[in-house]
Amino acid sequence: MAKCVPGMPCYDNSVIVYTTYPAGCQTEVPGPFTLPLSSDDVYYSGPNLSYAGINNTDSLTISLQKIDAKLSPTELINLIITAIQGDPVLRTALCTALSC
Repeated sequence: MAKCVPGMPCYDNSVIVYTTYPAGCQTEVPGPFTLPLSSDDVYYSGPNLSYAGINNTDSLTISLQKIDAKLSPTELINLIITAIQGDPVLRTALCTALSC
C-alpha cells in the first residue's frame, strides 16, 4: 500500500479515504468517517485566500460562509463604491458612461 500524505487519496480495500483535517486538529468523529462527510470535518489546506478571507485551517463550512458573505449584494456594492472612490481612472470611466 502506498504511503498516505495529507491531501492525497489513501486507498484501502478499494475505498478512497481522504485526510479531512489539518495536522494537530482534533475531531470527535470516529474514523474512518462515514459518508457523506460533514462540511465541518473537511478543512481547506491550500494557501490563505486573502480576498475571500479564507485561511488554510478553515473548515469547508466556514469557507463557504465567508464566500457567501463576500457575495452579498451589500458587500459587492460597497466594494464597487470603494474601488471607484479610490481609483480616478474608474471614477472617470463611470462619469463618462453616465454622462456626468
